[in-house]
Amino acid sequence: EQAIERQETQVEEHIEAFGAEHAETLVMRSELAYSYWQTGRHDDAMAIEEDVLEISERPPGSDSPGTLRPR
Repeated sequence: EQAIERQETQVEEHIEAFGAEHAETLVMRSELAYSYWQTGRHDDAMAIEEDVLEISERPPGSDSPGTLRPR
């Protein structure tokens, strides 16, 4: 349980620093979901994974690093 609490704190801090849609944040959230799943917190795991999937499937915005073009 302490490991999950640490993961939760790290995810919260990463969201504050980089935002909820940052690629590394999504990976960290997915890893937290896996930990939840392994400890029987299936509903929590599924909620996170559904959110991560929804964000990941969005098309990149015009300010996304992958879509910026030199002028």
